[in-house]
Amino acid sequence: MIPTRFLISLCLSLAAKLDLTPAKSYAALIGFGGGDLRNHAFERDRSLPGTDTASSSKLWKLLGQKDGHAGVKLDTDSTRRLVTWMDTYTQRTGHFSDEQAAKLAAFRQDCAPLLKETKIP
Repeated sequence: MIPTRFLISLCLSLAAKLDLTPAKSYAALIGFGGGDLRNHAFERDRSLPGTDTASSSKLWKLLGQKDGHAGVKLDTDSTRRLVTWMDTYTQRTGHFSDEQAAKLAAFRQDCAPLLKETKIP
């Protein structure tokens, strides 16, 4: 029988070698299942009703299992964020340049009054 301390030490040393930088994480997620998500996200130039990227991907089939995957279950917020990311064609970043990011921030600020809830008398 292998001692528990040895197994823990081995797992920690293997985990320490994982490269979890944004670029590697992105590549791992869209490359999962033989590039299944990449193919779903980039194979067409428009969305078709009932054929969303997330629900038809191998990644979602793995992570969306009722009991989670390998003991890890996504909470509601994480699930929504992941599905939204997949369904918006797995964007690497939320913008294409720093200039565009600044314009998007200014646009959100300009639109903020439109998004306030108002009570109807």
